[in-house]
Amino acid sequence: MDGRLSLFRKLGQEAWSVVLRGLADRQFGREKLARAVGFARGQVLFRSVQHGERLCALGDVTVENAGRFVVGDRVTFVGGMIPSRFTTHPGGVLEIGSNTSINYGSSFEA
Repeated sequence: MDGRLSLFRKLGQEAWSVVLRGLADRQFGREKLARAVGFARGQVLFRSVQHGERLCALGDVTVENAGRFVVGDRVTFVGGMIPSRFTTHPGGVLEIGSNTSINYGSSFEA
């Protein structure tokens, strides 16, 4: 019991309620897991890019950054059957603002 109480304190009440809801509602749990994986993918795929917080890549994204590529806070790249592609050439600048969702199959080049 002491171990559970310790875990509860570490997670905090709000996070713990999300965990419990995810165990009770499988669809909710899958969505949260997909989002968590998307945040991790975003960090890996956009490692060569200046980016803000909560960058989420839910689908296949290709990044070729030889110029300057800036992504704002809370940007989501939506997944689908066609990957998205972002390319910057030397001297090129590509900026994506905060609170933006980009659908699958998008292609940007600067």
